[in-house]
Amino acid sequence: MNTDTLITINDEHIFLNMRMTPRNFAQSRLLPFLEESGYLINLNHDGSADTCEWKFSETAENNGILYVTGTLPASESWKDLLTVLQQRDSASISALSTVYAASCHAAESGFANASFFSPACTLLSESGKVLFLPRSLSEQAVRGGKDAAFLLGCWQNPKLTDRAAVNYTLSVCVYYLLTGELPYPETDNEKRENDRYDRVYLPLTVLYSQIHSQLIETADAYLICKPSEQNIVQRRTFPDDMSSELRQIQTEISQTDAALIAQRKNDYRRRQTAAVKKKRLIRMYSGAITAAFIIAAIIFAFAASIVSGKKNLPTVQGLSAIQVVQAFYKGVQELDTSLMQAAVYKNAAKNYCDYISTMYVTAKMRQSVENISSIPPAQWLWVLQNPKMLPFGICRFCINGIPQTLDITVQTIRDNPEPVKQKNAVPGANQTETYSVSYNYFAGISEGNYIIRSARDTVTLSFIEKSWLITDFEQTTDDIQVPSDSFIHEFAQLTDSGISVTETADTLRTTYDWLPSREELTQAKTDLLGRYPLLQKELPL
Repeated sequence: MNTDTLITINDEHIFLNMRMTPRNFAQSRLLPFLEESGYLINLNHDGSADTCEWKFSETAENNGILYVTGTLPASESWKDLLTVLQQRDSASISALSTVYAASCHAAESGFANASFFSPACTLLSESGKVLFLPRSLSEQAVRGGKDAAFLLGCWQNPKLTDRAAVNYTLSVCVYYLLTGELPYPETDNEKRENDRYDRVYLPLTVLYSQIHSQLIETADAYLICKPSEQNIVQRRTFPDDMSSELRQIQTEISQTDAALIAQRKNDYRRRQTAAVKKKRLIRMYSGAITAAFIIAAIIFAFAASIVSGKKNLPTVQGLSAIQVVQAFYKGVQELDTSLMQAAVYKNAAKNYCDYISTMYVTAKMRQSVENISSIPPAQWLWVLQNPKMLPFGICRFCINGIPQTLDITVQTIRDNPEPVKQKNAVPGANQTETYSVSYNYFAGISEGNYIIRSARDTVTLSFIEKSWLITDFEQTTDDIQVPSDSFIHEFAQLTDSGISVTETADTLRTTYDWLPSREELTQAKTDLLGRYPLLQKELPL
């Protein structure tokens, strides 16, 4: 067997290439999915269907790669739908109609995961039987290869559900049969989702405007369908005799001047590119305007809170100089501008405080709009594959080259703590201390890349009245951009093979030297369990 091929069929057996070693598979969390069912559907001439569950029965190894295998009904030739579609002929049309009918029967029969419809993981026999492979193993196998977008991602809209999801995939298949192209061919998941959101594709009704067809209009409707619209779009139906209409459309396309279609494509692309560029530019600046209003509201609320509750604000009175430095960066870690400002004299670190204020607004907007929470980077590595959590904050924090904690207790003005003493005496007026501070700061995600800022700060403090305060702040930074998908995949490959999160970080730190330290990761797990006790069974060792 070719170890690059996803599915191999020999005699009565199918082999699904899991694209991992037997050891990695055994140590992964995929073993329970061997019991997951797919669906074998036999369409009868009277329009009814016989539907039954189908499972992989065993595993096999070839050239160090693990395969899951199952038995197919005997004495029949089987092919995957994608291979048949690529021929773009009459047999392709018949196959698509058969698979769609089988998928509808599965959904109407109430089978779980019936909306899973991927051409690469759907098999047809020469007699018209259809096999939808078990979903979880199939998706994992596809995603393990470099061709994941073409085999899976480009054919599905993960934000649609039930019949709308099935009809979306059918629409992609129709588009592929008629044009030879995919409507949203971008291989990067995030870019493809952006294109889908902005509807960056060539509608069939534009390419073939001379053809008036319910099928074409329905396919276009699903290809631009957003989750909020799917209940409305589902009122659209594909024609009962889809095969005949597809063949008629193909005939009309073949009789259309190819140069005319190419001209339509170029004209529409040119208009679309300009419109999308304008739309995305407006969206980018509207976000900035919204952020400005939110910042203004926060500043107003913050000013009001100062007037009404000044005594509840933090104070660094009673802390030593190095403790004030720790308190300042605790404010950075927690996006707490009140704490940061309490540690600073007048405008000594104004630009940095403003930057953290912006990060605070960004985090709150993502939490309210996208339901995405921000957590410290050391905690984030324990829940790395949770798309609703993103890293914000500090790791590898050192003062004068010595690792330090940000676990510092800060009192409020109401507490009125005693001024700190050095050698049993209050420090003299204008006495100064200077510290060299280094750390990595996770500033979020942009265009599919994690942004990590490696910072080196020189912090000078003076004793003013009753407190040590930061009076001078200088910073040099280097920004690192790390592709999120590849990093998560690389990290998950090790943890899924049974290696602990701390050991995985140790292994990858030679490549990613910005990763949190082992000590930070150990403390982060304790903090996470304290905050979310139910994670006890979920966190890896």
